[in-house]
Amino acid sequence: MLHAEDLDELPRLPEPVLTAYLNTNPAAQINQGGRTGAAIWLRSAVKDLTANWQRDEAALVEAQAVRLGDFVRARPGGRSKGLVAFVGPGMWRMFPLEVEVENEIYWGTPALDQLLWLLDEHQPCGVVVVSRQGARFFRYRMGEVEDDSSHPLNLDISQWRHKGLVMGVGDEHDAFDQRKRDHYRRFFEHLALEIARWGQRDRLQPIALLGNPRALETVWAALPEDRRGQMVKAAIQPARATRAQILRRAEPVLEAWRRDREQQDVVSLLDQRGRADVATGFTRTLSMLQQGRVRKLLVARGLRGRVRQCPNCGWVDRSPQEACPHCGHPRGTQSLRAVLPQLIRAHGAEVEIVAGPAADRLLAEAEGLAAWLRAADTRPIEETAA
Repeated sequence: MLHAEDLDELPRLPEPVLTAYLNTNPAAQINQGGRTGAAIWLRSAVKDLTANWQRDEAALVEAQAVRLGDFVRARPGGRSKGLVAFVGPGMWRMFPLEVEVENEIYWGTPALDQLLWLLDEHQPCGVVVVSRQGARFFRYRMGEVEDDSSHPLNLDISQWRHKGLVMGVGDEHDAFDQRKRDHYRRFFEHLALEIARWGQRDRLQPIALLGNPRALETVWAALPEDRRGQMVKAAIQPARATRAQILRRAEPVLEAWRRDREQQDVVSLLDQRGRADVATGFTRTLSMLQQGRVRKLLVARGLRGRVRQCPNCGWVDRSPQEACPHCGHPRGTQSLRAVLPQLIRAHGAEVEIVAGPAADRLLAEAEGLAAWLRAADTRPIEETAA
């Protein structure tokens, strides 16, 4: 799994480096029939990239591509869906991903744009498996689940006497059973509060609660009401659940929650267009983002296009004018997918990339881009045609 410390390290990798995004999904047609489509594409792409380069530099890139191609061909069955590689003289960093990537290569500075886009698209979620022995906490992102070892919540019953050792019958046994039920209830109530704190602190949304229905209901009832909207629950046999089983059970309920939430968010925002704290349409929303006004940005998955970015002041728009409207400096074109993640991080905006019917409506009614704004003006914000 890709971690935050990896993102901090990657921009500091020694240059030059070959950055490669490779679609290695065995289900993709290009990778079927015994072919390693990613390696074939890589060889062709490097030839195109270096066609007009000096021979020495071209040979250096080709050598790195050969190393990477050999690695891709030698990987055993059950490959990951995607691979992000950073390869150079003395450099070898591989990040297998359980989400598909688009085939791309770059030479020089580590190219993180598609990786940042994927991280924005696949926000982190939580999974908690609840049982009478305790709770297991997991983080889920980009098709992978890993233990969160900082949350070992175990219920210690080692000192409990066996019911058969309780003296007497009737009322004494009933009292023993009640003490056990009270103990479990207190544990599950404590667990509910810890889950809520964990999700809020680490910005995990949603959190899937898995376990037997009776335990889940106790935990659910103890959750703060304002956090239940970020939770979803599903039954599973917790004692025997493997990581693969947890993943198979959690993924569909997490996905359903996200699609429903995306639909709600798009409907809510578009129904309130014209308000001072709402921007819709590509040009207006992109402008508000660069002015630091965007609080939460909604982007349709699959949004593509070219924009112009000024190398002097950094201003971005999709005007055909080569001269920057702010400083007059000449500017070239960039992929929107390359520029947008950088702008989002530079201006501290929250982002939600929506799919399915929510994306269709956002594309049809707002060119795939809309936002809630931080500070409302006293006048409505109208859409500006591109």
